[in-house]
Order: sequence, then structure tokens, then C-alpha cells
Amino acid sequence: IERVEVIPGREVIVLHVPGGEGPHLAAGRAFYRSGPVTVAMTRDEYERRLLDRMREGSGFERQLDPDVPWNAVDPGAVAQFLVAAKARGLEAGTSNPEDVLGRLNLSVGPRLRVGGTLLFTRAPQIWHPQAVIRIRSLRGRHGMETSVNLEGTLAAQIDGAVGFVMRHTEMLSDRSELQRKDSPELPFAAVREVIANAVAHRDYRSTAPTQLVLDDAGLELWNPGHL
Repeated sequence: IERVEVIPGREVIVLHVPGGEGPHLAAGRAFYRSGPVTVAMTRDEYERRLLDRMREGSGFERQLDPDVPWNAVDPGAVAQFLVAAKARGLEAGTSNPEDVLGRLNLSVGPRLRVGGTLLFTRAPQIWHPQAVIRIRSLRGRHGMETSVNLEGTLAAQIDGAVGFVMRHTEMLSDRSELQRKDSPELPFAAVREVIANAVAHRDYRSTAPTQLVLDDAGLELWNPGHL
């Protein structure tokens, strides 16, 4: 904020407002400036700007992780990835961990990128302690609380989080048909998708963990610095 004299004896107050990353929301709508007016974004424009911001903010995972030795890579984690990729019709053409991570752009020669550390090392929390999922369950009338911190590779964390939710939810019975039909209280395919998205799209520069709370109202996730 500054005072500027425009003519002798006449001043104005000038406010300099730096631009933000955006897009910015007000009353549930996204807006942008067009000359002197404020214009509501279309849904397509809003989604495009979010994607642009994701691409701009994803550089941290591509940075080299200079303190991580190559022997920290877990060949078993690479092998599990190759099995999952093959099940989806993707052939790597090699089982050598260095070649696999190089083709995924997760390493440069024997040097890992941050993404490679998070996905394929035995204990990524040694270098990135924030890369954990903190889960808390508070269910039932007695309000008994269970909590756990999940570590390991990102894939292991996703599997562990889904398993935790499965163990702490009930099976519901549908007797409207001729035979009893049990179904989970929460659809586990959707639970896995939500957790995987939270892990994939969080900002790993943040020192906060991904947090999951399961209570009688349902499932809630906090994704630090999400993009």
C-alpha cells in the first residue's frame, strides 16, 4: 500500500496485489479477470486451469533425489508393478529395475527421482517422512478409536488403507430378494479410487501426512497441498 501524489495537493492510495495461482472460487464458482471486469469461468475452462496447475506443481516428484542410493530400490516392488502392468495389457519388455524405472522417467541412470523413491524404495520415509497415510477410525456408539500410520511404498500405503477400511466397515444384508445378499457398507472399488487419488495428487513438498478419518458418517480424506 502506498500514497501517490497525482497532482499537486491530490493523493490517491495505491494497493499492489500480486497475482495468485488460482483458479479462485467465490460462492462455489470460479472467476477470472478480463480487463476491468470479473467473469465466471465455464466448467471446461475451470477444469483446464486445474490441469495446468497440476502440471506446473508436479515438478517436485521429477526432481533427482541425490541422497537416495540405488540399492534402496526394492526389486520386489518393481516386480509387483510389472505384474500389475501386464494384467492391464502393458508389457515393459524388461524386468531389470534400472531399465524399468528409466523408461518410467523415475530415474536417470543410477540416480532416482523423488517419484522413484516414493514408489519403489524399501523405506521411502527415510528421505520423505511426510509420505505417509495417517488413519483414524471412530465408529460405534462407544466411540472406540483406532489409529494407525501407514508407511512403505505408495502402492503399499494404498493397499493398507483399503484393507483398514474393509476391516472397520460392516457388511449389509439385503433380504428383498429370494436369497440373502451381503454387500459392503462402502463400495471398496470407490474407496480404493478415492485413496489412490489422494496419494497421487497430494503435494509431497508439504510436511503434513495424508489423513483419513472413518466414522459413522462415512469416510473423509485430507490431502495436504492437493493440486
